[in-house]
Amino acid sequence: MNIQEIQNRILDLKKQNDICILAHSYVAHEILEIADFTGDSYALSVKAKSAPQKTVLMVGVRFMAETVKILSPEKRVLLASGEAGCPMAEQMDKELIEAVKREYPDYTVVAYINTTAALKTICDVCVTSSSAVKIVSSIENPNILFIPDCNLGAYVRDQLPEKNIKLLQGGCPIHASVNEEEAIEEAHWVLKQLDGESLDLPIVFDWEIWGNWNSYHMSFHDLNLMAHSFIETVEDEGYEGMLYGSKFYLAL
Repeated sequence: MNIQEIQNRILDLKKQNDICILAHSYVAHEILEIADFTGDSYALSVKAKSAPQKTVLMVGVRFMAETVKILSPEKRVLLASGEAGCPMAEQMDKELIEAVKREYPDYTVVAYINTTAALKTICDVCVTSSSAVKIVSSIENPNILFIPDCNLGAYVRDQLPEKNIKLLQGGCPIHASVNEEEAIEEAHWVLKQLDGESLDLPIVFDWEIWGNWNSYHMSFHDLNLMAHSFIETVEDEGYEGMLYGSKFYLAL
């Protein structure tokens, strides 16, 4: 079967089984073409609430499917690949954060949406990248434990100097790259994890903390160079590379 035939088959099955397909912006274009909704994790979970279908198929990673279930508990939520996970979402577990909370009992725990459902159960509030500053600023407690993304947390701290924001060492390994050499190192780290395993989807370069350029002394040229270096490294090993970013900031 060619791509068009596969797409038509999926659409037929979707209609027959009354399924809503949610596809994260990371996934291949061929999947995005047949999805009911596309976008980032939180936007998709909101869209799922209004979808008439009782079954939702998430083409993304596990925490995204969990977020859909949290907002739409009455729906049946399926994950396209049961092994699809997010390194940032899974690097901290309940036991670790419970221990930190015991050490800092007077801190309000703020979790980035890129966390597991289990971890969210012991946090005080959940934020997205676009809402983090607004929500943290509205919290009366000046003491904040921000998890798991220390890059986003550092940006929030810079915007809210009146808050005492504690960060743990965490975040997405790709988002942490700040120069061409580190981008190449991160690409090699990803390749090492794959260990030659075949992939049907691309390996994505994503650098989200664009709102804090000055802290990293970076230009748009630097960031584009990082993206080129990362993608070229994974493509040299036979994988497909992909860029995820605003068209206003990145262009390959």
